[in-house]
Amino acid sequence: VLALKEGAGLCHSIGSYCSSCIRILGSCVSCIEHTTGKCCFNSMLARIVNEQGRGQISKGWGDARNPDCSGFSIAQLQSLDFARMDLSEFYASLVAKSPNLSAIQTNNGARVPSCYFGQGKC
Repeated sequence: VLALKEGAGLCHSIGSYCSSCIRILGSCVSCIEHTTGKCCFNSMLARIVNEQGRGQISKGWGDARNPDCSGFSIAQLQSLDFARMDLSEFYASLVAKSPNLSAIQTNNGARVPSCYFGQGKC
C-alpha cells in the first residue's frame, strides 16, 4: 500500500533513522537497518497543502521516528494563504496527457504486413 501511495505522489518523507543496530555493552556500534518516516495523504492536493501550509503557520513535521502527520485545525486552515501556494503539480495531474500519435501510427504501420499477410497474429 505504501509503494502505491508513494508512486501516486501522496507521501512526504520526513527523514531516516537507525531502526536496528548491533549493540555492544548497550551502545549501538553499527546500524544494520534504516527506516524512513513518512506522512501519506489521501490525495495529492492534501499533501501539497500540508507541505506548503505547514511552512506558513510554522507547524513542523516532527522527527523521522515520530512524524507529526496531523492535519490543520479550522483556525489554522482559515489562516492559510492559498494564493502563495504553488499548485502547479496538482494542476499538471488534472490535464490529460495526449498520446504520441506518430509513435502509435509508426508502430501500427509496422504491424500491418505481418497481421494481414502473415499468420494473422496481431
